[in-house]
Amino acid sequence: MFIIIPHGCLHPCDIGVNADVSPASTPVNSKMLNLFLLNLFCHLSSSSKSVIEYHLYMAIQNRPRHLLKRIDADKIPGKPIDLAMEKRNEEYAAFVASEQMNFPEPQYPIEALEALKIENPKVPIPKGEDFNTVFAKAESGDKWAMYYLAFFCIDRFENAPNRKDMIDFALYYYYKSAQCGFSVAIYTLGYVYRKGQGVIADPKKALLFFEQSNETIAQEEIGRYYLNGEVVEQDYEKAFKCFAKCALFREKYDYSALPELARMYREGIFVEADEKFADYLEEQGKKRGERGREYEKG
Repeated sequence: MFIIIPHGCLHPCDIGVNADVSPASTPVNSKMLNLFLLNLFCHLSSSSKSVIEYHLYMAIQNRPRHLLKRIDADKIPGKPIDLAMEKRNEEYAAFVASEQMNFPEPQYPIEALEALKIENPKVPIPKGEDFNTVFAKAESGDKWAMYYLAFFCIDRFENAPNRKDMIDFALYYYYKSAQCGFSVAIYTLGYVYRKGQGVIADPKKALLFFEQSNETIAQEEIGRYYLNGEVVEQDYEKAFKCFAKCALFREKYDYSALPELARMYREGIFVEADEKFADYLEEQGKKRGERGREYEKG
């Protein structure tokens, strides 16, 4: 479970997060915290049903207690209700079918693919599967396998000379995966164009992909655009909302956005400067990062 602390309420350090606050001075038990959360969520939505759904969602996700304080109700990004997600899915489908997702089917780089089939290397994700297995699944229309295949090819050939054919092949398979509703593929296309992985870096195009992805991690990237005023007009409030959403809804092993939030609290960007809370966010980011690396190792 985790706690969101709005302005004027308890500081995370006041509920036993740091050892310098004694439990006797802050008699907060689990029942009280649940009541506090429920009361807070009631301010986040006009629908009591969505409040309960939100509360259950966050409980199921087993969030650690917590990260964000002094966030007014209108600044807290809520979990989308079913109707909103329906509309979002329609928008996603329209975007994938639009000319902005222009990834025509390339000529297959037969020579390079045959060489890979002979070598049959392990594909980093998913763990333990060889190239031939992943390739066969991708060819049969498996959206996950199409994504893994594209990821592998970009990683392997982004710096290889005269291998634009493999990059085009990878981009096309990201697109095919996105066509099947795999939103991670659109986020990853954004990352590819943001970093210039095998393609000419294009931050404007990357932002378009990030904005269309349903992945929460995309909010971290969008937040950086607004924080730095890159491509878009600088907007600290929008940046803060993006980082907050990413921190709240990402997996417990993920440390995305925590360093950015720490910077905003340390430098007093949009929020009141708070060194103590910035230190807390950075510490949580490091812990999550370590847990994430251990999780990836299995």
